[in-house]
Amino acid sequence: MNRLMVFLSLVLMIILCNGCNKNSITIGPNNSLSWTNVGLTNRSIASLFASGSNLYAGTDSGAFLSTNNGTNWKSISNGLPTGVISCFIVKDANLFAGTENGIYLTTNNGTSWSSSNTGMTIEPEAFAISGTNLFAATYGGGVFLSTSNGKSWITVNSGLTNNFVYSLAVSSTNLFAGTNNGVFLSSNNGSSWIAIDSGFTALNQGGFIVVALAFSGSNLFAGMQGEGLYLSTNNGTSWSIINGIGLCIGALAVSGSNIFAGTSYGVFLSTDNGTSWTDIGLDNPSGVLRLAVNDPYLFAFTGTGGVWRRPI
Repeated sequence: MNRLMVFLSLVLMIILCNGCNKNSITIGPNNSLSWTNVGLTNRSIASLFASGSNLYAGTDSGAFLSTNNGTNWKSISNGLPTGVISCFIVKDANLFAGTENGIYLTTNNGTSWSSSNTGMTIEPEAFAISGTNLFAATYGGGVFLSTSNGKSWITVNSGLTNNFVYSLAVSSTNLFAGTNNGVFLSSNNGSSWIAIDSGFTALNQGGFIVVALAFSGSNLFAGMQGEGLYLSTNNGTSWSIINGIGLCIGALAVSGSNIFAGTSYGVFLSTDNGTSWTDIGLDNPSGVLRLAVNDPYLFAFTGTGGVWRRPI
């Protein structure tokens, strides 16, 4: 299953979730009018990533760059294979892109790309950096590690009993992987993994599909398809569910003390570590599937209608 199929399954899950658990949500003032559409309206967007003044969008038809917060976009796909661009990360001035044909690298901000696939040709779902190490999560191949800035890769899956990995997060020496069935932790750069799922409570019996992980200070949030948003304050030793924003989470983003959750009912904001949430609009039948912060703006993709922007 490639990234496009995963993406479509997430869209379907969020559409189905529009009919579930709505009564548990406290909807505040819908501020949809403060959102501005900033283009790429005719493309399915698989990834949004901000680095410095640059905003990158990975689509079903290549990679795009905006240097003015989405006002204008240009294609940066020269040398990339055709198909979905699933994720980005910047390390040591190098920009990496996950594609259906593995990982590609540019050293000139997308003017040209070269393959960075030695030891790995499977499509990444997410990247993470821990110290000098670069990690890539894959759908079906588990987690890969590069200690050579992407020149070569090895699998690091010992103890990872689910190799369908959607998301990664790093805190100090701890690496967390959100999988097709819960969260796993490695404290030794992926040499070994343990499941950390104490407190997860199945609500829809669909499995704990962890599509998003995000740290806010020492708090770790895990967003799931159909099972809601969970919080751990002890590096995953235990989890508690967060009520008030629904069961279908598509994306998470953090900016300072602001935590944003893209859900099947729009975007929600918490400024108190998830205790309370405010609806900040962008309700859409397809839900909010991607979020990125490029100060002073929050960017979102709803599954239809391109990229949207609002002030943080």
